[in-house]
Amino acid sequence: EIDTLWIRNETVEYEFEVENTTAITEAIVRGANIIGDKVNRVIVIPEERKDLLYRKIAEPALKERIEKENWAYVFYKDVEAFYEQFKSRKKVEVTKLEEKMKRLSQLKTDKQQTLLEYE
Repeated sequence: EIDTLWIRNETVEYEFEVENTTAITEAIVRGANIIGDKVNRVIVIPEERKDLLYRKIAEPALKERIEKENWAYVFYKDVEAFYEQFKSRKKVEVTKLEEKMKRLSQLKTDKQQTLLEYE
């Protein structure tokens, strides 16, 4: 099951997959069940799973899907801070959380650039 959908005007704007212990690969596959090229797809993970995430996004089978579906990730601590900041408001814009989201498709490029510095 998909964990959370952020819906506006009967359109899914955001899909959040919370991955504490489950497989990141499965989250990305589940995400394909939400149809729409404008859906923002986000994996929410604890920071200690960051290395696992990096390994998973390097797998050729997932790389194309991640880029095509424009997946991002955000850490629990950032979601918690977002909640604390806006919990008393009736209306919240997710753009404040977007500032903390990182695009998975860009992540590998950033790591490659860092590794190229050592050649």
